[in-house]
Amino acid sequence: MIYTSLPDSGLSEDSLVDILKDAQIYNIKHGISGFLVSTNDKLIQLIEGKKEDVTKLFDIISNDQRHHDIVIAYEGYSENRCMPFLGMGLCFNYLVRHLDHRFYFTKNQAKDFNGLIEGNIGQLFKSYLS
Repeated sequence: MIYTSLPDSGLSEDSLVDILKDAQIYNIKHGISGFLVSTNDKLIQLIEGKKEDVTKLFDIISNDQRHHDIVIAYEGYSENRCMPFLGMGLCFNYLVRHLDHRFYFTKNQAKDFNGLIEGNIGQLFKSYLS
């Protein structure tokens, strides 16, 4: 599943890194892969895993007050995961101070990684990393 949303005005870079850390624990425990891209005015997230696990996580995410206007941009099934790791990755699609976290990716790193993702999902993510 890929969804987009609008961040709350109080959602900071530090808040997104906190979300990343919490998501790492939750996602690994539940066999979920994810990648969150933050643009200047939008959040885009890919979530992969068993349908029931993704649905449960999306229900949690949908009730998070740190973002609103959530729209599912893509929903489907695949034999293979796009993400090469469990947990979650994070990319800011704009310049930020240096973040020292193992699963934080710069825009260029995310573009390189996105090159591994084929089909509709890859094209959708590529449009947000341009």
